[in-house]
Amino acid sequence: MPAKIPRSTQDHAFFSAMAKSADCKRKYFLTATALTLVGAGNAHAQSGVTLYGQVDAAVRYVSEFDGHNSNVYLSSSGMSPVFFGLKGVEDLGGGTRAVFALENQFSAANGAASPISSSPQLFGRQAFVGIDTDNYGTLTFGHQYNALNVFFNYAPIWVDGASPFYVGGDNLVLGYRINSSVVYKKSTGPVSFQLDYGFGGQPGSLAKGTTAGANVAYHFADAMLGAAYEQFKSADGASMAQNWTAGGRYALGKATLFAGYMHSSVNGTESQRRNLYFGGAQYAIAPDILLSGGYFYYQQSSCNGTCTAGQTVAAGSAGSTQYGISGGGGIGHANILAISAKYLMSRRTTLYAEVDTYRLKGGAASDQIYYWTGTNNPNLKTVNQNAVMIGMTHSF
Repeated sequence: MPAKIPRSTQDHAFFSAMAKSADCKRKYFLTATALTLVGAGNAHAQSGVTLYGQVDAAVRYVSEFDGHNSNVYLSSSGMSPVFFGLKGVEDLGGGTRAVFALENQFSAANGAASPISSSPQLFGRQAFVGIDTDNYGTLTFGHQYNALNVFFNYAPIWVDGASPFYVGGDNLVLGYRINSSVVYKKSTGPVSFQLDYGFGGQPGSLAKGTTAGANVAYHFADAMLGAAYEQFKSADGASMAQNWTAGGRYALGKATLFAGYMHSSVNGTESQRRNLYFGGAQYAIAPDILLSGGYFYYQQSSCNGTCTAGQTVAAGSAGSTQYGISGGGGIGHANILAISAKYLMSRRTTLYAEVDTYRLKGGAASDQIYYWTGTNNPNLKTVNQNAVMIGMTHSF
């Protein structure tokens, strides 16, 4: 007969076992809780919304602003666009993420919304949602940049408030953006490309008002080459705009060299050709000081057809986006030189000074004045504009 264990001993063994069990459960609970919090922290780190933007303002002097008189004014977007945006990402697992972006452009001079296209848009710069993956690229839907924007990679200098690219209006880049679009982007090693398509929104037709384009860029160790093509069908199907660009840049020590070409052609009720040849360089004379300069030669053919000043030459998405402006000035050309110096006060704040000169002849002269003033003077055949600008840019 086994020895009888005293009651007090039984109780002690029982409560000791219970204590050990509770201690194990407590350790398990704390471990599980810690792992849950770590997991939640990782999920939070991989998903979120970011507010970002940029403000740029400058005092700018332009001689012969309207073809005759000079003008001094506060330029919003002196050398960089003014905007704020929201972008977000949610990790869906398996190397897949949901993404979105909303960008609004406004005037730093008066705070007003900027009419990027034919009418002011709340998110006129970008508004899209889509899927981003590790292996298969990114597919997005909404209001997005067209393929021609690859030229920003080889533009030697960009004076946003008075860019040489604006000589012929926005025709050379066809409005920069596409309404009601589907965009696919993919990078494979040194090669990246974009395919885009914009729905026309015209009842009974899958062709009227549509847009389609593609670009490709190849990145070397010290260089980059890019090219793009985009076409836009008018809402009534009567005309088509076709544009393409090619160019590149090459880094050589503290200097970077740039060269490129842009072409625009419109055929249909209005027909005209435009060409822009450009080259330039940037040089970092110090880690916080950057000098940039560019030369641009622009030419346009005579304009055949309606060629009404201010006419929209191509439009998609039910005609809601303005892709180009014709001043109707006819044959002409321009020589443009621009030079800037930037001082990087911090990673987010830059002071700059810029000078540029335009020598415009024929239709290029009258179209330039029409673009900036809204005054159509087809008899204006020569304009020599000189400008100087001092301003600052802050990013957040």
